[in-house]
Amino acid sequence: MKLANGLSLLRVVLTPPLVLLLLWQTSAGFLGATLLWFVAAWSDVFDGYFARRRAAVSKLGVFIDLVADKFATSSVLIAFVDLGILPSWAVIVVIGREFLITGFRTFAASEGVVIPAAAWGKQKTAVTNLALGMLMLRADYALDGPTTAIPGIGPILATAPWLFYLGVVLTVTSGLLYVWSGRGLLVRLSS
Repeated sequence: MKLANGLSLLRVVLTPPLVLLLLWQTSAGFLGATLLWFVAAWSDVFDGYFARRRAAVSKLGVFIDLVADKFATSSVLIAFVDLGILPSWAVIVVIGREFLITGFRTFAASEGVVIPAAAWGKQKTAVTNLALGMLMLRADYALDGPTTAIPGIGPILATAPWLFYLGVVLTVTSGLLYVWSGRGLLVRLSS
């Protein structure tokens, strides 16, 4: 198995224990989930790096990467709704965008068109991943966990919801720009 595909599969494998740790609702659970989340997020960065560097980009690798990303992020978002950390409307916007873009990419591929990921999408992912990790740490802080011993961390963690909402704005913006870049396909679809 190629290293890049293995890193993508790692995200899939890490997701169930990550969600279980979140739903445990203890300081240890939130800290453990944060650790797994950042391992998963960095595996996403490195799988693309290794695939490109080794010229090992494959259709299977692209598929596994997309599934791993959607599975991990959607699972954490849904758990956060269950825990009352995030409102359902914001999570619906983020997950809805993923369905829309995945469907659009599938249609584009069926027409023989590849629409590459753009900088906005990468920024959206980076901001969202950071926000979700910070929200996990903020949950530990709210339970008077070990993060409370870090001087000045409270005000930083207080920005986590705002960072997440910035991620929602980037999610919508990147989705619209993605569809705009493939607008010629939409004309074909409607005719």
